[in-house]
Amino acid sequence: MTPKSLRRTATVVVAVLVAATMVGCAVSGTAGGSPGREQERRNTELVRDAFARGVSGQDSFYAILAEDVQWTVVRAEAPRTYTNRAEFLRDGAGPIVSRLDGPIRAEVHELVADGDTVVARWRGVATARDGAPYVNEYVWVMTLRDERVSRVSAYLDFVALDELLQRVTPAHPYVGMWVTPDGHIRQELRPDGRYDEARGGRVGAYTGRYEVRGTRIDYWDDSGFTADGTFVSDDELHHGGMVFRRES
Repeated sequence: MTPKSLRRTATVVVAVLVAATMVGCAVSGTAGGSPGREQERRNTELVRDAFARGVSGQDSFYAILAEDVQWTVVRAEAPRTYTNRAEFLRDGAGPIVSRLDGPIRAEVHELVADGDTVVARWRGVATARDGAPYVNEYVWVMTLRDERVSRVSAYLDFVALDELLQRVTPAHPYVGMWVTPDGHIRQELRPDGRYDEARGGRVGAYTGRYEVRGTRIDYWDDSGFTADGTFVSDDELHHGGMVFRRES
């Protein structure tokens, strides 16, 4: 079995074990007509209706997220937790949505409720910007509060996701090399949403993540600072008091 297959198998196994555990809890927690069954039914319908709107931007499934949602993307190494809705939409969902030609259609296999928790096992289907299909399998363990999702542990196939992120260019026209007129600073905006900035002979002087919205670019450097800039044309970028031009 290849390393890629092993990673995919491990992801599926973990997700199935989580779902199975939650199913067991739900069966024991709702037996005998417990008082919480009506709330569980409402939570399940809320989640089902949200999935019917697709999974994409603010008006999709994500509309039921609480503003202070804690969204954890579960990985064996370096799991990532987003601490509010805006951060998740920008940094978690954004790099995926920007590579798709439309929302992700949710094919819900199973919804299981236990108290204020709903476990969703579902398949996401979409078309990438290069015309190829994007298909992923998910298990989301969601905690609801006041009919809003306040906490999520998300399990998914990272092999399929990483292939999308590496293969497809985000939906903006500014990928490439940007250079100051004196050639001292060379900033490469890569298709995977990362940048690499060289200063003089110092390669990789600054590296990090970037995101483009319209003509604005935001940077999150690996060293911890943030910055922004503006594309005043398809070939000119103003950033940090400097002018960059696209390298032909």
